[in-house]
Amino acid sequence: MTHHLQLSWALALSCVVGCATATPPAPGTPGLRDLEIEGNRSVPDKTIEARIVTSGTSWLPFTQKRYYDEAVLETDLKRILRLYQAQGFYKARIAGREVTPVGGERVDVTIRIEEGPPTLIRAVTVDGLAEVAAEASEPVLLDLPAQVGEVFKESAYESTKSLIADRLREAGYAEAAVTGEAVVDLPSDRADLTFRAQPGERFWFGAIFVAGASQVPRQRLVDEARVAITEGQLYSESALIEAQRRIFDLGVFSTVRVSRGAPDRRSHTVPVVVNVREAAFRTLSFGAGLGLDPRRTELPRLSTEWDNRNFFGGLRRFTATLEGAVVYLPNLWTFFRGEAPEVDVAVLASLQFEQPQVIGKSWSLALSLTGERGVDSGYKYLSAEGSVGLIYRYKRIFDFAPSYNLSFFRLTGETAAAVNQASQQAVLDECSRRGDICRLAYLEARFAFDRRDSIIETTSGTYSALSLQWGSHLLLGGYNYVRLLPEMRVYVPLGPTVLAARFQAGMLWPLDDQSSSVLTRFFLGGSTSQRGFGYRQLGPSLAACRYPVTDAEGKPRCALSQDVGRDPEDDDADLLPLGGNGMLGANLELRIPLPASLGLVTFLDVGEVVPGLSQLRLENLNLAVGIGFRYRTVFGPVRLDAAYRVNNPASVPIRADGLPHEADIPTISRFALHFSIGEAF
Repeated sequence: MTHHLQLSWALALSCVVGCATATPPAPGTPGLRDLEIEGNRSVPDKTIEARIVTSGTSWLPFTQKRYYDEAVLETDLKRILRLYQAQGFYKARIAGREVTPVGGERVDVTIRIEEGPPTLIRAVTVDGLAEVAAEASEPVLLDLPAQVGEVFKESAYESTKSLIADRLREAGYAEAAVTGEAVVDLPSDRADLTFRAQPGERFWFGAIFVAGASQVPRQRLVDEARVAITEGQLYSESALIEAQRRIFDLGVFSTVRVSRGAPDRRSHTVPVVVNVREAAFRTLSFGAGLGLDPRRTELPRLSTEWDNRNFFGGLRRFTATLEGAVVYLPNLWTFFRGEAPEVDVAVLASLQFEQPQVIGKSWSLALSLTGERGVDSGYKYLSAEGSVGLIYRYKRIFDFAPSYNLSFFRLTGETAAAVNQASQQAVLDECSRRGDICRLAYLEARFAFDRRDSIIETTSGTYSALSLQWGSHLLLGGYNYVRLLPEMRVYVPLGPTVLAARFQAGMLWPLDDQSSSVLTRFFLGGSTSQRGFGYRQLGPSLAACRYPVTDAEGKPRCALSQDVGRDPEDDDADLLPLGGNGMLGANLELRIPLPASLGLVTFLDVGEVVPGLSQLRLENLNLAVGIGFRYRTVFGPVRLDAAYRVNNPASVPIRADGLPHEADIPTISRFALHFSIGEAF
């Protein structure tokens, strides 16, 4: 028996999934405790359950009770068979079903399936390509979803039709269409697929027309679209998509649609139509939140931003930002240990200006001024920084940003005084130890190659970046150094689950005998790096002099808690991070989506920070494993991560008297909890 299937329209019974059995249709209707599906080796339970209405009652509290309905079950059995046909199992049958009373007016339902042999694709034929140019016809047939020898699935059949049409349109055939037919030979369990292409004429891009723009000059939109589409260029839909992305990225439109107009068959050209709707050019936003970390609590965290996306016209952008937080060090939870944490206020204010098209159509001028009062574990500082640079953007793929940066900073407060007691081994530079106003000037070049499918919630693609800095007295700075930071991220979809990985390597070379500035060193630890540690907790550190004592010779020295009979865990608060000139970090995550906008993440974090590059040792890498929960929102996932540190740090904190004592290493908890917004990477 041979079945001819025209699959360009839906063949299936409507698979309406709902809660038809959530309420009893009549008094005395038994509840449905559990649904079991047996014999389904090729189609997962979840796939079947998503296509049927019958379902068991969840064990979770506050969920609706499910009821057994014979008529609904009969319809669901037909849906299951239709699902199997769509998966290529045309001889699948329902081998049996059992309704078993389990007491309390409840039943269990068991459905047994015999899948039978799958139907394999015997032949794939694509007709209609004789009119297609030779250089375009071969890519059309490359790696089609439906392949000879594979199981015939309707999804692969439909995908093949769509892909052939898309590839023809990408090759200039703007009006291409594809139909198809599948002939299933049931006795032999084979299927013959035929696709008929109707490519039509080949077209090239013509003029660009703009509609909907009133305050933004239309020529500006034409210029932006011309970066992706040039007149006389072979028609392709990817060029339309890129032009649409570029115009939307200007940030002044609520909607953007770039499409083709009616083709001109005499000139073989297709006009491009840009339809836009302008958004508000000036916005004022406010935000509030909190930050949880073993080494730092920020509560509340407040921010406000004023953004003008058409500053004095010409799509110049001016942004003013003010952020502030009440900081508790080491964290807010020390209240429960009967101790008062150190409480301070951190403030950051910034002004940013961007002038587009300063050189050609792809170069922008970027200016920024930033002032900060920072509060870190071990450092309080005041800083002011100015930057002037250029930004080159190629589509959404490549960014290049050279800049000149000049900053002034000064360590303040008790921490600076404590550091002054340390010897040269504490590795703070001379300017910072004196508490003077220090200058840091450097040239920076940043490169980024971005092939991610989404910036907010990435499911596939890669991201690579490189930051190169050169600091020098010749640039009016106080430090001579070279700093290099490469980074690589990979995202691999495994069905709905995503495997994400990141690798970083930081290298800092001081070019004279002076120590590097603490602002240029590398740190690890916290919600976005090595989650087995608190904020900046991984790396070289200084054990502050919390307990000054006098030795047998009458000389003052510093003692840790075990020297004076105190709990060693108290010393965790007195480890002052110094950072290092060498850094190695890697992260591996398995991101598993759950219902109701929830997600589960398991992760492995690896990292080490050392004073000098020559001290990096793979055997000294710090490992942490953990689990996290996500709640997806429009501005990114809200996340809570819990990590367990597998091994103790190999580095020994430097005592404030300048001597390392392995017996006096402060205890750092192996557990760390982090709360934040956005993925770790």
